[in-house]
Parts: sequence; C-alpha cells; structure tokens
Amino acid sequence: MSAASVLVSVIGAVAPVAALLADVLRGDADPLPQPAAVLRHRAADMLADAVREQWAAEFRNLRLQRQLASEPTPHAEDQRLHARR
Repeated sequence: MSAASVLVSVIGAVAPVAALLADVLRGDADPLPQPAAVLRHRAADMLADAVREQWAAEFRNLRLQRQLASEPTPHAEDQRLHARR
C-alpha cells in the first residue's frame, strides 16, 4: 500500500467523524423524536395560520376591489364635466 492511499483512507475516515462532531457541538444533530400527536398538532396549527393569512389577504383584495369600483374613473369624471358644458 502506498502512502497516498493510506492518507486518502485516513482522510476519508476522519472527515465524517469531524463533521458529526461539529454538528453535535453546534446542536444540529437530529432532535429527539416527538410523539405523532404533537407533530400533527403543530402541523394543524401551521395550516390554520396559513389559512388565516390567506383569508386576510383575500378580504383585503376584495375590499380594495370594491373601493376601486366605487370610485369614479378619471375618464368617467371628464365625460360628466363635458356633458355639463
């Protein structure tokens, strides 16, 4: 075995161990598994939040559309002024 192949083998073994150690020290390791009920509850809460945000955006959009529809357009206002002359 040549020195280069030994060096490659050592680096190949040390690199994953160093990465795992760095993850553990940073706290990036896999969290402890949580009960399925907790995960379902968290997912349901996230979905409810997303639905509330979507409905709020829809209501804002509808309100703005109604507001724009009730305001006279500049073109219509010009026509009314022309008709009065």
